[in-house]
Amino acid sequence: MKKLIIICFISLAFIIGFLFFNTQLYYLFSRKNLTVVEKEELFSLGKKSLLSNDVPVSALIIYDGQIIGKGFNTVLADSNAAGHAEINAITNAVKNLGWENFFNLDREKLLLISTFEPCPMCIGAIQEYKIKHVNFIKEKSIGYWLKNRLGNFLYEQNKRKISSDIQDSLFLLHPAYKSD
Repeated sequence: MKKLIIICFISLAFIIGFLFFNTQLYYLFSRKNLTVVEKEELFSLGKKSLLSNDVPVSALIIYDGQIIGKGFNTVLADSNAAGHAEINAITNAVKNLGWENFFNLDREKLLLISTFEPCPMCIGAIQEYKIKHVNFIKEKSIGYWLKNRLGNFLYEQNKRKISSDIQDSLFLLHPAYKSD
């Protein structure tokens, strides 16, 4: 019985540790060094953020060693809550290549580099656009991620589904909608 309690406690500690500290896994993996071109481009883009008093963060989308997208923070400059460097870099890459070409890229050769660890909104965009490889220069604090976990918990507790057929009606108007 005592052994079972210890195993349960260790398992619970592991699960809690993983849930709260999985944002720190990057410490276990090798680090990529920036090329001179990447470093200069990131610094130049970051300085552009300062012109509008935005937080000086910049990002690049790299494909097979070539820069295909660039972005810097434009939240204040554009009064755009989604104007983060990472999202702007993804948008720039999609505009440069076109939707179809961007989505046909080999995901193993696609990399996002940011000067600051992406926030949850940017992580969502990174996942949505299937960018598997992400490198960053400056990490967010463990306190930031713990507050984020609390925010996620509160969001899940407070969200509600409402009844309406509006979205289904809108989907039916779209030519690509495939009804079952």
